[in-house]
This record gives sequence, C-alpha cells and structure tokens, in this order.
Amino acid sequence: MENIEFTFKVYDEPFFKLSARKNFPNRWGVSIILGKYTYGGCQLLWELAVLYDDEINYTSMLTSDVIGYLTMTEVQELTKQVASW
Repeated sequence: MENIEFTFKVYDEPFFKLSARKNFPNRWGVSIILGKYTYGGCQLLWELAVLYDDEINYTSMLTSDVIGYLTMTEVQELTKQVASW
C-alpha cells in the first residue's frame, strides 16, 4: 500500500502546531497532532489517536489510548493498519 496523504492544519497555539485527520470507508480513522504538549512534540514526533465515526476510540484493536513519540514512518504504518480493518 502506498503512503497515505494527510492534509495538515497549521495552528498558532501553544498546545499544538500541526494536526490532520484521515477517515476511511470502514468508519475507522486516525488523528495526528504535533505540538509543545503532545507526546513527543518537543522532539518533533507525532501523537496518534484512533478514531471511529470521527470520534476518539479507546477500545480499538490497536490501542486503548493515544500513541505518542511516533515518526512519520510509524504514523504511516499504524494508519495503514487502521485502514485495513
């Protein structure tokens, strides 16, 4: 599977600077954010939340919380997993 494209929103806020959401036909999706107070943001690493029907889901097959400290390569791998459900 090819890399999944994200469309980023840029914010001028202290909590987060970049965010993107990607939803799939299976009703699952991901939200990724990067900012001063996100898990890994100070190291320019991403935080990912799994979505179901565009809401954060804490009971997915992937995790029961958000996942932080991710490289974009890791974000791509996890997003592909969610897309395949």
